[in-house]
Amino acid sequence: MMSPKDYYTISEADFLQWLRGLSPEREIFYPVRRNGDWVFRRWEGEGPLEIEPSGYRAVESLKNFLFPARVEVARFPRGEIEGKQSSRDRVIVGLKACDLACLPVLDYIFKEGDFSDPFYARSRESTILISQDCLEFKEVCFCPVVGGQPYPLSGFDLNLTPLPDGYLVESGSDRGNRLLEENRDFFKPAAPEQLKDREKLRSKVLTELKKQLEEQGQIEEAPSAAEVRNKSADELWKEESVPCVECGACNLVCPTCHCFILEELASASGSLKIRNWDACQYPGFSRVAGGANPRSRRSERLSNRFSKKFEFFPEVTGVIACTGCGRCFEACMGKIDIRKILKRIKCKV
Repeated sequence: MMSPKDYYTISEADFLQWLRGLSPEREIFYPVRRNGDWVFRRWEGEGPLEIEPSGYRAVESLKNFLFPARVEVARFPRGEIEGKQSSRDRVIVGLKACDLACLPVLDYIFKEGDFSDPFYARSRESTILISQDCLEFKEVCFCPVVGGQPYPLSGFDLNLTPLPDGYLVESGSDRGNRLLEENRDFFKPAAPEQLKDREKLRSKVLTELKKQLEEQGQIEEAPSAAEVRNKSADELWKEESVPCVECGACNLVCPTCHCFILEELASASGSLKIRNWDACQYPGFSRVAGGANPRSRRSERLSNRFSKKFEFFPEVTGVIACTGCGRCFEACMGKIDIRKILKRIKCKV
C-alpha cells in the first residue's frame, strides 16, 4: 500500500467548486439516475451541478466518448471536417473499473502501431478521466471472472472513493498529478484512517460481488485462449446462436468492440466520408467483393466474437477484450448470456 502522503481528500462541496472552475474550458459529463439506471449528463457551465456518487457503471461506456458511433472523417472537395466530436476538452466523472478496462484494447487498435487514428488520439488527449469505486453492482456484473474488480487500479487520471466526509482521491497519471499540484487549496493529504476506510469499502463490495457470482453458479475465471480455440468448431455455437436476431446490440454496447465501416454520402457541396460503428453479428459483416461471405452463419459469427475477445487479444496483447460489465446481456433481445457461454467453454459442456 502507498503511504498516506500519496493520497488526498476533498469534500463534496470543494469537489463541485473545483469542477465548476474547469467548466469554462471543458465540457463536464457526470452520471445521473434515470429510470432506475445511471446515464451520463453533460454540464457546460450553466445551471446547477449536483453529482451523486453512482453505485455502479452507467448505461453508456467510455467507448461512446472516445470512439463515437458516427464521425465525419473527410469532405470532398477538401473542406473543414464537421464531425460529431466536440472540439472542446472535457472531463468525465464517475467512470468505473469496467469502463477503464476498455482502454488497453482501444489504444492498441487506434493509437498504437504504425498508424494512430487522429480522431481517437485527439479524444484521448483532451479527456480527463475521473473514475470512482463501485458502491454496489448489477445482477449482470462479472468483472472478477475476467480478472477485474469493482474499483479501478489504472487507466484513470484521478480516482474517487466516496467516504462519509467527501472523497479519497488517488492520482493515476501525470495529468492527475498536475491537477492535484495545481489545486492544492482543494485537495488535502489523506489520513491513515481514511485509507483504511477505503480498503474496508473495497473489500466489502468485492466480497459481496464474488458471493453473488458464486450464488449464480458462475465460474471464477474466464477460459484460457487455448480453451476457447478448442471450442471453435463445437456444436456449442450452433446452440447458443439460436436466439440471436442479428441486431448487433451486443457489439454496439460493448466497451471494447471497435469495428467500423466507411460510408460515402453525397452532399450539396460534394461528398462526405463517414465512419460508422459496425457489428460482427450483422449478416453482411464478413461479405466481400463478389458476394462471398466466409461467416454467413450466426454460429460462425458468434464463435468469432468470442475468439476475438478471449483468444486473439489475450495472445496478442495479454489483455482479455471483455470488461465484465454485462452490457451485452442487458442489450441482447435473445438474452444470450456471455457468462453462460464462458462457463460452457470452461467446463467443456
